[in-house]
Amino acid sequence: MALRPMLRLLLCCLLCWPSWLVAEPLPIVSGPGYPPFADPQLPGGGQATELVRAAMARAGLSAELSWRPWQNGYQATLAGEFAATYPYITTAEREKLFLYSAPLFDLKFYVFGRAGSKLDGARPETLRGLRYCLPHGWAHLAPIEQMLKAGELTYAHPYDMRSCMKMIALGQADFTITDREQGRQALRELPASLPQPQLLGQEMGSLSLHLIIPRNRPDAEALLRRFNAGLAAVSR
Repeated sequence: MALRPMLRLLLCCLLCWPSWLVAEPLPIVSGPGYPPFADPQLPGGGQATELVRAAMARAGLSAELSWRPWQNGYQATLAGEFAATYPYITTAEREKLFLYSAPLFDLKFYVFGRAGSKLDGARPETLRGLRYCLPHGWAHLAPIEQMLKAGELTYAHPYDMRSCMKMIALGQADFTITDREQGRQALRELPASLPQPQLLGQEMGSLSLHLIIPRNRPDAEALLRRFNAGLAAVSR
């Protein structure tokens, strides 16, 4: 017996829907050691985690969150194991591989170093020849990227920002660069007996944090539109 017209139409629609409408929940991934935005030990997994979950819920999506080291989660997302990862800043290399959501948070970045150091993010020349620290898998600001390529900095990349702050306190590194809240959160985790690094100089740059979706995912653009709609709704 021939299928009724409405039933045929319904089956056609089901076959055409994006996979994330049929096979929920969406696997997503983030990384540890990035307070206050992302860390499994933070309440709700951090501010970015709470915002991503709220945006997805508002968009009618459910998510299954995993925690991986940053580079591991990034590569696994690119390989298709996860639908998206967060929170990431924009870089030219990443933009070739991923679609970026609307901003989750807008951040201003500063130099943190030992008290009394005459370092200033607004004057990158004050950083030349020094020992720079940034956690493995984190992106560099453009002036720092240029100095690294020119061999003007020594670069250490431990596991997290707290480790960078500890290296500065112990005299094993000269400076790191992060946003004000991330820096202060990392400092709160240092033993009080250690010299406390400080925010130095003026703002070096401003960037935003995003959820990113691999461009090679077949439903990437549709998923991004859905997520952005949910994000806009919860951000009003």
